[in-house]
Amino acid sequence: MNRQSHAWRILPAETRFWANVVVTEKCWLWIAGKNSDGYGEITVDGEKLLAHQFSLRIFGIKVPKGFERDHLCRNPACVHPKHIEPVTQKVNLLRGISIPAQNARKQMCKNGHDLQGTNLYIEVDSRGRRHRRCRVCRQVTGQEFRSRHA
Repeated sequence: MNRQSHAWRILPAETRFWANVVVTEKCWLWIAGKNSDGYGEITVDGEKLLAHQFSLRIFGIKVPKGFERDHLCRNPACVHPKHIEPVTQKVNLLRGISIPAQNARKQMCKNGHDLQGTNLYIEVDSRGRRHRRCRVCRQVTGQEFRSRHA
């Protein structure tokens, strides 16, 4: 049956879902339409949903209000419910691979000082962005500046 045909569109959503999933040893891969970020999409009752969101619905897994779905396998095409965990937005972002996420995971500054406890301070720039800074490095830089301009 052609997936563009009317008959295909009136099949139950769960039937269409499973027809577009390839089960591998690692993940359950969505092979149909995907958005620009690589997440599968399926239309259910006229509403476009993310395929992994629909997978959780099929298995009766609810995502609490204020939580997001995080792919533990890091594969956006995966719809395996055991690979998807409800987490806060902060946890989801920090688990990612973006530069801010990488910086937030750093435990030492570039000079090897701990970036925690009393040595860590948060600096807010003119745009309101927060930056984690090392107090020891700030003190050393200040001393070097004062000695050059004395």
